[in-house]
Amino acid sequence: MSTIEGFVEKLNIKRGDGQYGPWAAYSAKIQAADGTTLAPWFQFGFNKPPIEEGDWVKFEDEAAVLKDGTVSTSARSVVKGSASKPKNAPARPAATSSPIQALSQSTPYRSKSKTSELFGEIGGYYTESDIGRITWAGARKDAVQIVTLLLQEDALKLTKGTTPSHRSKRYEELLGFVDKVNVKLFFDNANLRLLDTVDDEGAVEASVEPLPENDEEEVSDGNGVDTEEAEEKF
Repeated sequence: MSTIEGFVEKLNIKRGDGQYGPWAAYSAKIQAADGTTLAPWFQFGFNKPPIEEGDWVKFEDEAAVLKDGTVSTSARSVVKGSASKPKNAPARPAATSSPIQALSQSTPYRSKSKTSELFGEIGGYYTESDIGRITWAGARKDAVQIVTLLLQEDALKLTKGTTPSHRSKRYEELLGFVDKVNVKLFFDNANLRLLDTVDDEGAVEASVEPLPENDEEEVSDGNGVDTEEAEEKF
């Protein structure tokens, strides 16, 4: 999470029709006080923000998470309710002639990548907390799916019975299974440890015997029975 300040260079509105009627999604390009345009689109969600193009604004932002659980590389989400228009705005400078991909000094982690002991090198608009939360959320979803599959295959040992105490115990057991698988998948994703502990079956070269040539193969007559052998028996 970081604090963004700047001029609203462009306010974009995307409209559509959904199950519950028409909708509009708002996003903005921000120009920093030094005239550079910040790289990402800042998403304000489906409620019209209290800003207009040309306004000097301030807000908190965080990673924008896509529907599949991955982090957007071109957008940031504005923390709901954090947008405001501070007084005493600076004079708006002329825009720079070339696109600038760095964020302003209010987001120092953008200008340089840094190394996390768990996730390795982190760059772009992300903090270690951003990556951690996204990785955890994705692992959680997969953990629920795995536990659901194990339940369908009757592969989990759960407390039996129909009393409230039995049901309460099963709840604790199921949640415990999800938590355990969640943690496993989180670290599998974070440090790719399975690459060092699990063989890649697709990389194993199999030895295949070539088929014999027709002139070297003994061809039987009818239903796999050798003719001469059959004559001797009958």
